[in-house]
Amino acid sequence: MRRIAFALAAALFILGDSSPVRAYSDAEISQFLMSSPWCHFRYNSAGGSTTTRRGQFGGNGVLTVRSGREVYSSGPGGTYSGGSQGGEQYYWRVQNAMLLLSQDGVNWQPYRLDAYRNSSGYPILVVDGDEYSMCN
Repeated sequence: MRRIAFALAAALFILGDSSPVRAYSDAEISQFLMSSPWCHFRYNSAGGSTTTRRGQFGGNGVLTVRSGREVYSSGPGGTYSGGSQGGEQYYWRVQNAMLLLSQDGVNWQPYRLDAYRNSSGYPILVVDGDEYSMCN
């Protein structure tokens, strides 16, 4: 898997282009982020837990994130399972190829964006080290 800087890859994913890499505008990157919901899944085999996140970048500058966690455990006393769900909203924008998020619209936190294509050719978005795939 070849990692590609997000700012240089966004339009390649949008257009399916294989031409030489060029710099893309913040507007092009924003359009790519809004093109699909993005889902993250993590399994912790040591703790028997799964964590999921689904983010949807809206054209109104609001990112809606839904999250969930499930835990499974079994032992001499039986089997335990539990879970939780949550949701958050952030203001978002792209500036200088960085994702900026804010809870109040005043204080903005930058997040590094990267992307690459997986072995099936689908784009994978990487936000501060966490991988997200396009989802429904």
